[in-house]
Amino acid sequence: MDPMLATGGSAIMALKELTARGLAVDQIIAVFLVGCPEGVANLQREFPDLKIVLAELDSHLNEKSYICPGLGDFGDRVLHRLSGPANILPCNVMIVPLLANESLS
Repeated sequence: MDPMLATGGSAIMALKELTARGLAVDQIIAVFLVGCPEGVANLQREFPDLKIVLAELDSHLNEKSYICPGLGDFGDRVLHRLSGPANILPCNVMIVPLLANESLS
């Protein structure tokens, strides 16, 4: 579980570590709250058989590689380093399979 799938770099590093330790890709389900097509494409290029689940697919990455529209800085929000209403995260999301070629059951 990773809150955001932007470029996919962190997820790819984690998945490489897991597979190097013997875990098969078909035993892994990568779960993200929000992502973008670029991150999904990078994960699929590195791990074509990986099951990917997103709560929300946003439109793109901006020039700073931030998900747009995104959630802002998720880490700051979770750790309450932002003030005001930005600390409130949406709770009305449902996890659904995205771009999976097979059932997640």
